[in-house]
Amino acid sequence: MLKEEYGYTRLDATDASQAMLNKAHDTGVYRNFYCCRIGDGHKLPIEDDTYDAAVMSGGMALGHIMCDAFLELIRVVKPGGLIVNVMREEFIRTVEEYHNLQPSFKQWADEKRWECIEQVIPPVKYYNDYDALVHVYRVL
Repeated sequence: MLKEEYGYTRLDATDASQAMLNKAHDTGVYRNFYCCRIGDGHKLPIEDDTYDAAVMSGGMALGHIMCDAFLELIRVVKPGGLIVNVMREEFIRTVEEYHNLQPSFKQWADEKRWECIEQVIPPVKYYNDYDALVHVYRVL
């Protein structure tokens, strides 16, 4: 299976949509499935310092995940682990909640919760003709 080829053997999935988790289940890649919201005060049913990394792609859009969801990811990722987020770059400007994203990221770095490894707009398009914004942070 693909996950073993790259050294990943314990992959879990979380989504607020059971239908999306059902699709994830059908891939045969994930071990555990958590149907729950993240952010806006919602906590994941996962112990602190559980994962080596957390990856979110396409989770941030109007009415979806709030900025404070990253505090939950910081909580469940082990110190030294990575948090990777991929989103449409335009949402930083067009979604009011995400106007707070960069200041929040800086605040959490100043508080020594994590450090920025990279923030980049890749040269390839993310979705249709939209640019991606990729954040990579290391939990401290």
